Amino acid sequence: MKYVGQTFKYPIHLQKHIDECHKDVGAVEYFRRYLLKEPDEKYGKCLVCGEPLETNGRKFAFFYEKGFRRHVHRKCSQPTKEHWILMFGKEEGLKKWNHYCELQSKSNTYEYKKEKFGWTKEDFDNFNKKRATTLENQIAKYGEEEGTKRFNEYCEKQSYVGCKLEYFIEKYGEVDGRKKYEEMISHKVITLDNMIRIYGEKEGKVRYENYIQHNGGFFSKISKEMFDRIQSKLPNIKFKYADKELGLYDTVNKKYNKYDFTDTKHKIIIEYNGEKFHAKSPDDKDFCNPFCPELTAEEQWKLDENKKLCAERNGYKIFYIWNNDYLNDKDGVIEKCVNIIKENCNL
Repeated sequence: MKYVGQTFKYPIHLQKHIDECHKDVGAVEYFRRYLLKEPDEKYGKCLVCGEPLETNGRKFAFFYEKGFRRHVHRKCSQPTKEHWILMFGKEEGLKKWNHYCELQSKSNTYEYKKEKFGWTKEDFDNFNKKRATTLENQIAKYGEEEGTKRFNEYCEKQSYVGCKLEYFIEKYGEVDGRKKYEEMISHKVITLDNMIRIYGEKEGKVRYENYIQHNGGFFSKISKEMFDRIQSKLPNIKFKYADKELGLYDTVNKKYNKYDFTDTKHKIIIEYNGEKFHAKSPDDKDFCNPFCPELTAEEQWKLDENKKLCAERNGYKIFYIWNNDYLNDKDGVIEKCVNIIKENCNL
């Protein structure tokens, strides 16, 4: 950094120069005379938050761009992508941000702390515990009243910033805000694509497969009642259902499907369809999925058909029971299901 014939590598060096050589002027007056964009401004405004800069000279930060023309509150100089883009421009700000992230990803690891400082794993774990934003840590750092206040403010901010639609609209506008919000949501959903993006092709597929097989899909109490009764009549067969539903990957449509009631040994699937969530025909004008009202009967029919084809490609025979049929004749439907299984298992 070069100013008035002198070069300063870091802002702190400039601060030291002011303290030693301009005591009579002081940091605030020095800042006003030499560093503001507009000479007639008294203190200037923070580039990030737009508020007037503090009158205490040690509460603002300097950033070099063709001279000291970037100035912000010290609290606004915290490393975030948005701050750095505002301070340095989009291209340079992103460059600095990516470099910072790369350094942080290395310096925050146990291996780095061990090599540089000789830390043990216990030292590393204790360090991370102290860094965590907890009520206990905030009180230890700032005292009971201020620590509690800061922790509550942090919790309130975390519940809003970066996760609420209102936040994105407020920050980016109606159209871009909604778009960015949807992008954020899509990156958080547990999908095969997201798992591969985070862990790589091989590890991502393994993790996603494990997630699907160990996390049951949606099932109703009435369907579980029916399946429990079938299981009790065929105790020698271990069925997968309720919170242990089978998941099969659809290689055509690139998604996993969960199936209601499966005999994996004999390759038999029974699907329990509720009229609210499944269309009996693609022409059902009264169909309305309560979780997705805009979905048409034709679209739902296609989804169920793709699910059926996926099961068949994996060698399964698939049968359907409708909710109303079971409610109207529970014993008859149970007997029908048991007979279907016995016939296809040669029991």
